[in-house]
Amino acid sequence: MKSFVRTLTYVILSLGFTQGLLSSFVYGSNPFKAYFLFVLALTILYLFLRPLLGIVSLPAKGFGYSFMSFVLTLAIVYVLSVVVSEFSAKSAYLENLIIFGFVLPSKSFTGLTALVVSSLSVSLFYGYFDWLASKK
Repeated sequence: MKSFVRTLTYVILSLGFTQGLLSSFVYGSNPFKAYFLFVLALTILYLFLRPLLGIVSLPAKGFGYSFMSFVLTLAIVYVLSVVVSEFSAKSAYLENLIIFGFVLPSKSFTGLTALVVSSLSVSLFYGYFDWLASKK
């Protein structure tokens, strides 16, 4: 139960930061239902991702895990955008980002590209929160 609540919290925070960064997810006329299904699907994915990758002998740590997490997040987001009619990804605009003095120029994303970048963002934010709370 504790791991479910922790994973649920990380997913909600990751989605919040991604929406603040890109605003590419649209939840339609009934936003509570679409958001609930989206959060539930991602929570189940991240809750069982490491054990499933361990069963199939794929990496459960490092870059390989991060890449598989991104690919599976992208798959879940795409399937949900097809299955749940109220959930979709719209085109997005990324403002100028200044990171440690380096300026990343603004960028416009199409719907599919915004879906990919948003999935990458959710995956990276979740991985960051999971890393922050990991016990050594």
